[in-house]
Order: sequence, then structure tokens, then C-alpha cells
Amino acid sequence: MAITALIGLIWTSIETVTTRREITHQAAQERCKGATDSDCQSLVANLRGVAATEASADYTGQQLWLNLIGILGLGATILYARGAWLEARKSAGAARESTDAALRAFEADNRTWVTIQATGVSDLSVTNGKPRIKVDVELKNIGAQPAFDVHFAAKIFVARGMCIGQSARDGVIEYGQVLAEVPGYSGITLIGGQTDHTALASDAETDPEVEARVATMFSGFTVPPRPRVISAAYCVHYRSPGSEEWRCSAGAIMVSKTDHTDLPENGEVPKSQLRVMIIPSLTKMT
Repeated sequence: MAITALIGLIWTSIETVTTRREITHQAAQERCKGATDSDCQSLVANLRGVAATEASADYTGQQLWLNLIGILGLGATILYARGAWLEARKSAGAARESTDAALRAFEADNRTWVTIQATGVSDLSVTNGKPRIKVDVELKNIGAQPAFDVHFAAKIFVARGMCIGQSARDGVIEYGQVLAEVPGYSGITLIGGQTDHTALASDAETDPEVEARVATMFSGFTVPPRPRVISAAYCVHYRSPGSEEWRCSAGAIMVSKTDHTDLPENGEVPKSQLRVMIIPSLTKMT
């Protein structure tokens, strides 16, 4: 609207200049009546000089208005270009997000996925108060591609009345990756849909996170001298075809006696007296 108003002002200015010329010409004719030719010519010359000066000023003003129109037009062009640039960026961002989502979906559908699941505990023994258990696990490639360099690991943790924390599970994952990266130690290969079974045995160790919670909970009370609960964290590391990146799946179980009594100081606990529970919150896949 500003540009339209400026154009109107310029058009009005042009009409004013034209009208002023006509008035000047008529005035010269009126004053020349009854005058000599030389006087008339001198008068006309003077009037034309004044008109020319005024016209020059008017044209300068018109040029100023035209410059203002040009500046406004340039500003409008810049604003339009900026709007088009922002819209193009938005469209490019949406296209990039769509492409990334498609790539992630394609990778998820076509990459290797290996799960690890505890199927039970085949052995639990205690020597001088230190438990040792053997966890039976199932490995399965549920992806479309084969899994290479499949390595698995497990650690057992003593938890007096409580299960292990996330930090202990993550520690097992780090421990498993260290084992997988040992030079010259190659793992097995699982093709798509293939299942494998193995047993992971380990001596129990203390989970510092759990011990800190136990100390807080039993503050002022007698801490159970022997563990009632044993937790096992286990993991599998593997690689997809053509990739050097380690993928991982991990989980954890909690083992206790069915009668909720303490584990013995020494001896074996019959399998029939064991209660095994998977800890869903500690399941992880990358």
C-alpha cells in the first residue's frame, strides 16, 4: 500500500508540473497584450526561466519519490526472498527428517538383531559364603542379516535382599565389550533366525550401588549376614555385516530360594528350591 501511495503522489506531482506550465504560458500571453515584441519576448523568457526552475525542483522531488519507491521495492524484494529462503529451509528440514526416518526404518528392518534371554539356573553352590551360579541363556538372531563376532558374558552379584542396579548391568556390558575386543578371540556367527544355547558361570561379587542402599535401609538394624538374593547380569556383543560397530543386548535375573531363607554358608542349593525372576527394567538392546 505504501508503494501505491507513493506512485499516486508522483502522478499528482507530474500533473501539477503540467498545469503550472499551462498557467505560465497563459500568463505570458495575457501580459504580452499591448506590449512591444521586444518587451513580450523578454517577459516570456523571464516567465519561462522561472517555470524551468520550478520544474527542475519538481523533477528533483519526483526523483526523490522514485528513489523511495525503489528502496521500498528493494525492501519488499528482500523480505520476499527471506520468506522464500525460510520456507525452503523448512522444506529441506522436513525432507531431511523424512529421509532420516526412512533410513532408520530401513536399518531397523534390515540390520542384525540378537537377543539374549535367561532360561534358568542350572547350578548354584556356595563356598565359604561365596555363591557361584551357572545361568542358562538363549541367544537368537531375530534380524534379517547374520551376526558376526558374537560374544557373551555374565557376572553374578550378591544382593542382600535386593536386586542389582542399572550401574551393575552397565558394568557387565562394558566388561563384555572388553572381552569381545580381545585380539585373536573371535566369536560365533548366527544367521537370521538361528538360535543358540549356552551357560554362563561366574563367582558372585558385591554391587556397590546395592550395598549403599542396604546400608541406608538397615541403618541402626542388623544387616543380614548372608545373602538371600543373587542377581545375574548377562550380555551379548555382536557386529552387523560390513560394520565395525559393536551392537549389544543385555538383561538380568534375580535368584532366590523359594522359601525366602538365607543361602547356606557352604553347599549346593537344589534346582527345585530356586526361584528365578527376570528383571524387565534392566533389559537393553542397542
